[in-house]
Amino acid sequence: MPNYLIVDSGTTRTRVRWWSGGQVKGVLEELAGAKDVAIGGSNAPIRAALTRCIAAMRRRYPGPLKAVICSGMITSNVGLCEVPHAIAPVSAADLSRRVVRRDFPDITDLPIYFIPGIKTLGPGSGWEELAAYDVMRGEEVECFGLLAQLPLAPPLAFFHCGSHHKLIVIDEAGCIVRSSTAITGELLAAISQHTILAGSLVPLDGLALELSAVEAGIRAGAALGLGRALFLVRVGEVIAGYSREAVTSFLLGVLAGLDLSLIERELDPATPLVVYGSGAFPAILEQHLRGQGGWQVCTVSQEQSETAAVVGAVRIAEAHLYSSGGEAGLSSHENYRSNRY
Repeated sequence: MPNYLIVDSGTTRTRVRWWSGGQVKGVLEELAGAKDVAIGGSNAPIRAALTRCIAAMRRRYPGPLKAVICSGMITSNVGLCEVPHAIAPVSAADLSRRVVRRDFPDITDLPIYFIPGIKTLGPGSGWEELAAYDVMRGEEVECFGLLAQLPLAPPLAFFHCGSHHKLIVIDEAGCIVRSSTAITGELLAAISQHTILAGSLVPLDGLALELSAVEAGIRAGAALGLGRALFLVRVGEVIAGYSREAVTSFLLGVLAGLDLSLIERELDPATPLVVYGSGAFPAILEQHLRGQGGWQVCTVSQEQSETAAVVGAVRIAEAHLYSSGGEAGLSSHENYRSNRY
């Protein structure tokens, strides 16, 4: 089986993974992403990060490489190579036909393949119809990778937690039919770093969630609105005397309530829901929805979801190579047939 470098470049960071023998052998990451390009007006930060990571990977793991495979915001107008979105509904096979190859000799001598994102279109273009529209770049390969790995059959839905939180709906045929995005992760970063609430919070790494505080935050956000509920973080510490761990849990509950509102509004509880991603949000959402009753919800580990992103990207890119006459190993081709690729 060929070896690849798999690039996942999102809003804030760029990751490069070495894929060999059906496994991730190594990972390198730099804090450079679409936000840097949007703010600075140049994709130089992504170019530099990618150049360094690829060179370091090749030093660390000497051996033949077939290509670099990219997904995420690196395929956007604030990335390295803009590739038009595919329009939902979209299958993995549809995406493979839209993969684009570009060469960047200043970055690497390897061919670079870019997997497009997916956009959801609404029925009209007025303000009232905007909520039916959405875009994604990167989550599509995660979802197709998870579909190949999990013992679940569509129809189902995924909820991704990261810089952006995203509900993604899969139909009976295994196609992504729509998505809905919220900037919950970026809100958490902005609030915890750039507001008066920063002094009341503790680092999220290693935080032991106080579940009663989380639920109180969810209720406060629903009853009082986002702005007032957020200020209660400071009130809780300064006046009520709650610990910083407690008010940090409360804050996470307030923000999780935004996602719960989205999920409950747009998804039938009878539809199986897989929550995945980073941080505390997947566990919070699963626990709350299970407590409501009627929801079929589970989480997967961050490690498994990260592996799924690589699996999805490799399968889509190899399907493109195979269909276009490129070399894809026989074992890979058999996998396509057995997993609807």
